Amino acid sequence: MKKVALVLALLLFAAPVWAGITVSAVQPVAEVNEILITYAVDGGDANLPRAFALDIEVGGVNTAISNPYDIHSEFYVYPGSISISGGVVTDYGTPVASKSSASMTIEMGSLYAANDPCHTSPPASSGTLFKFTIDSNTCVVDVNVVGNAPRGTVVMEDPDITFDDAGYVTYVNCSANVPTCVQTGCLTCGGDADGDNDVDADDFYAIQGALMYADYLQDPYHLGDYIIVKGDATTGFLWNDCMDKDEDGDIDADDYYAIQGNLMYADYLTDPYHVGDYWYSCDDPTFP
Repeated sequence: MKKVALVLALLLFAAPVWAGITVSAVQPVAEVNEILITYAVDGGDANLPRAFALDIEVGGVNTAISNPYDIHSEFYVYPGSISISGGVVTDYGTPVASKSSASMTIEMGSLYAANDPCHTSPPASSGTLFKFTIDSNTCVVDVNVVGNAPRGTVVMEDPDITFDDAGYVTYVNCSANVPTCVQTGCLTCGGDADGDNDVDADDFYAIQGALMYADYLQDPYHLGDYIIVKGDATTGFLWNDCMDKDEDGDIDADDYYAIQGNLMYADYLTDPYHVGDYWYSCDDPTFP
């Protein structure tokens, strides 16, 4: 029991000085809301990581993150939740020490040994520690990863082996795209193509122009079908969530006339004797 406790104490509190290692938050594919937390020992450094204690925090409005998954199989000890009975580890625990809707603390370590039936050699010098996903009403969010000092940050195998520049642990954060985000105005103000919380002639002519251009791309000699298909190789680059007023995955004449009708009705409410200004404010409850 004392030996196991001593090893865990080393994992948690050993100082990570002289470590030439980078821990990064990475979004490999911009259209997928999956984030990877990776590590890589700098070239030329023979030292290897033993344990990680990390705080991950994601900014944004109404942001929620998932529990970690695809956990690195060689960092299988979770000191924050490990169970030990009679000097024997009965449960290595789970990787989340604490978690809120948009942050988590991870503790994970390696206890390989020559006589271990499953883990006889150290983990590789680089790899992915775990993955998680993001949902947010903010389209671009900051993903920050830092070491958790009370739990030991990053613990290296041999603190006496130094990197050329005596480099400390480097944390690299990212600004991630969230494809499930809600653009400004889309929920409460359909047709706000430029996201300025007003629906006016700018938005009307924007969708009109996009539809005409999409139709031209599909058939240069026949204008009038007005359709943009989400993900389509020909027209998908014109996609704008705010233009898809009926949220059916197409931007077509239905969305065009719905926005036109809203604008005319909004102008009628403002001045029943003068239709034509095409404007309403998303914040004004009078308008649709």
